[in-house]
Amino acid sequence: MTEQQRVRRVVIIDDEAVLSAILAEMVGSLGYEPMVFPDLRSGLNCELRDSNVVFIDVLTPRVSGFKILEQLAREHVKSAIVLKSAKEEGLYKAENWL
Repeated sequence: MTEQQRVRRVVIIDDEAVLSAILAEMVGSLGYEPMVFPDLRSGLNCELRDSNVVFIDVLTPRVSGFKILEQLAREHVKSAIVLKSAKEEGLYKAENWL
């Protein structure tokens, strides 16, 4: 399969199942292959490397979105990253962290 034939993937890392499902449906309707995970697991690394876009909830309970960002940076992941949060405080933390 050539690069042009591959379906572009969107990885969604969010512990809120309903929000993840809505986002997955939206990106799926645009022709992307959504992949949803409630948190970052060690087996996910190779999928993140191949992804075109990664949505990260900055306030996940097990591993914070900031820890996920640090791990992606250490692994030199080149994917586009979108930080998100259902709570306003999470976005303020993200602005100050960057």
